[in-house]
Amino acid sequence: MLSVVYAITALFSLKLIWDYSGKRPSLFFLFMVSYQLFIGGRFFVYLFSQEDPIFSLHGFFTDYDAIGNERIRVFSYVYLFLVFGTIGFCVGSSKDRKLKFVPKLQQNEKMKIDTVLCKLFPVFCVFALYHAYESLVYALSHGYETIALNANAEDNISYLAKFANMSIQVFAAASIAYGSKKTILKYLVLLLFSSIIIVICGSRGAFGSLVLFILWVYSRFEKVSIKKISLYGGIGMALLLILFSISFRAESYGMIGLSPMEAVKDFFWSNGGSLPIFAVSITIDNYPIYPYFQTLFVGSNFIFTHFFGVPLKPEQISFQGHLCNTLDSTAFYNGAGLGWTANGDLYLFSGGNIILYCILTYLVARLISYIDNSSYKASFYLFMAGALAFGLFMIPRGNFASLFAMIPYVYIYFFLIKYLTHFVGRTSISGTPYKKNVHQNTITNKS
Repeated sequence: MLSVVYAITALFSLKLIWDYSGKRPSLFFLFMVSYQLFIGGRFFVYLFSQEDPIFSLHGFFTDYDAIGNERIRVFSYVYLFLVFGTIGFCVGSSKDRKLKFVPKLQQNEKMKIDTVLCKLFPVFCVFALYHAYESLVYALSHGYETIALNANAEDNISYLAKFANMSIQVFAAASIAYGSKKTILKYLVLLLFSSIIIVICGSRGAFGSLVLFILWVYSRFEKVSIKKISLYGGIGMALLLILFSISFRAESYGMIGLSPMEAVKDFFWSNGGSLPIFAVSITIDNYPIYPYFQTLFVGSNFIFTHFFGVPLKPEQISFQGHLCNTLDSTAFYNGAGLGWTANGDLYLFSGGNIILYCILTYLVARLISYIDNSSYKASFYLFMAGALAFGLFMIPRGNFASLFAMIPYVYIYFFLIKYLTHFVGRTSISGTPYKKNVHQNTITNKS
């Protein structure tokens, strides 16, 4: 019965968001599509196959299954996220607010950004190769669980590799806002390469996020219907399943020899595993205070450690670290992990108070709505939306640091790009006079 209620509400929510998005795949629409996969995936599978309990988490870190009132409690938080997230977005989209916090670009600086992006592209190719090398080496030596389940494994990937990956995503966003179509294509191909490497390492989420990101970029140029979304989504899933079948994780998860239908069912069921992770996370108490700051303010853990001399243990760095250490400290210190959820962040920040939880959900949806709507009025907000999009689509199975902590970085990168324009001439990389991008004509030029 819970599956039926959830599925009906989810479909109605997506239809409402689609309509309030102007019948286009807005950031929040695609975010909610991602939410249906990572949180709602098991509800949809259960409509057709009742072989396994929806809220179960077995064989890794803990044996857990929400029953009775616990099940209703978990479902309530998940369901209310759907409801108040939808309300927040629709209310935000129906209001035309004045743009705020838009840094200025001189016309001559705008004309030079594409040249900056082209000149830096070879550097980012090297960055991508370096990140791919570190990811492959770590996956081969430690296995999938330590790199893809997002516990403490990220700390074993060097800061340079993480910075390189983030920079590629941000400069790809800059190409969407300020670059030519040729430049956009080059950066998208680079992101595709990075995502394929991550899939081969065993993580499907990054490639799925890329598919949604490309769909969002495409919608900035062309009108996209629900039929096209279904078609591209089907193609993306087929590619993802093919790539995953040759990944390091395929054999250990029994993916070899599955029929197409079984593979699709496994895809939604396993990705929907974020639901029981949220269920077990709210049974744990005494979460450390430091991740609260890290979620909202980038670099907080670094400041606590290096400026205040706080010796943070691995389980104190993140909420998921505390969860994993509480459930199985041996597995956690051996490098394995479970992951986290957006619902878990909202639950902890609200102190478990369901009214405050609904208010926070509403405010987050309003923020995303503001950024998305503003991206059609100012190039800077298009840049911000593009920079946030890749991480935004992973938030349902991650945390809100990808949204809140990334926003200051967008401003830092913007002023860095603005500064770099002072070192290039007025011509494009090919030496011909630079022409304004076709897609920028649709944006009210306020940045």
